[in-house]
Amino acid sequence: YNNGVAAAAAAKRKPKKKATGSGNALLHIVLLLIDPKTRRFELLQLEYDSDKAKVSDTLAQIPKSVTEKSIQITNYHGVVDASGKVFDAKTRLATIVETGIKTILVGVPQNVHGTDAVRLARPIINDSKVCNMLTANNIE
Repeated sequence: YNNGVAAAAAAKRKPKKKATGSGNALLHIVLLLIDPKTRRFELLQLEYDSDKAKVSDTLAQIPKSVTEKSIQITNYHGVVDASGKVFDAKTRLATIVETGIKTILVGVPQNVHGTDAVRLARPIINDSKVCNMLTANNIE
């Protein structure tokens, strides 16, 4: 999302390794959800088994976990990563997220293009208070 937190974290880590299906590896995700009408947002921290989890598991968790009503009733059709690539519900999370690394993904609401979701997310991710909170929780 072109912020200093991601750049600093990327500079420190080793080359990217995807989950290999080794059994107990966990995928750590921070899911940024935005209501495109009100611009209200919420961050969810989620953990999944790397062998089985799909984007659909993440999308199913949204109405159960969020507290903001406008986000709770928004339909999300996928997630987008920092590069702007959209992943649909059938995608295995292990192909998107590295094991052991907390990764930010953005929920893509129905009728919103992935690039628009990234555009909505950028000012939130770059906000100094959000950056400080993410950094304090070792999130890239």
